[in-house]
Amino acid sequence: MSSYIAGLNLRMTNGSGIEELLTLTTVSSLIYAYQEQFAVAVVAKKEGGNIKALPKSFFARIVTPVHFVAMFATPVAFLVGVTFNGFSQPSWLSQYNLPVELDQAVGPGGKAVIRGGAMLASLVVWKAMSVVFKYLGSQWHYLGLREKPKIVSTGPYSIVRHPLYTGFLAQELVQIPMYWSYAPFIAFLVTLAALVIKIPIEESVIENDAIIGNEYKAYKRKVTSRVIPGIW
Repeated sequence: MSSYIAGLNLRMTNGSGIEELLTLTTVSSLIYAYQEQFAVAVVAKKEGGNIKALPKSFFARIVTPVHFVAMFATPVAFLVGVTFNGFSQPSWLSQYNLPVELDQAVGPGGKAVIRGGAMLASLVVWKAMSVVFKYLGSQWHYLGLREKPKIVSTGPYSIVRHPLYTGFLAQELVQIPMYWSYAPFIAFLVTLAALVIKIPIEESVIENDAIIGNEYKAYKRKVTSRVIPGIW
């Protein structure tokens, strides 16, 4: 079965065809993620000022790089492996593929549909995260507190205190069927562990601020979920 998408004749039941489409999706997602973070960084510095407080512990310095590497490791590895291997997965990448029994259960067509649906879901998650960026606006930073701090408590921040991290975890789960690989699940576990360490550090910086510390404590009492509504 062939499908024309973005001018490419993609053989959707053929490994190469789905890998071509996935390559386009991955490149588009990475560009979109970079543009969104660059745009919000400009707004944050202009409206929120410079960073006035950063945690200084060893874990605080390494935890953000760890979860960012975990999040982007699979997409980058996929792009490198597939692009230089004729749009098919090299052996070092395919060794992390989901079980062959699952391939047999869903069939080539079913696998293509599942992976295609996961690609759409990934783009939806990125779009949702862009909405979170807009709400966060002037207060965005990887870990620190701006010179003009304020509490963001509307939109997604009225549901969980760290909706960007919700997006990170959701993206990694969606990537499991998208890349048909265990690797994103490993990344999910690494990211989850990093966030367990990072969130208390991040919140302590805010709570210790003379301007918004008490307000943030009240916000925590109102919005009790950190990342997953009603669970964590």
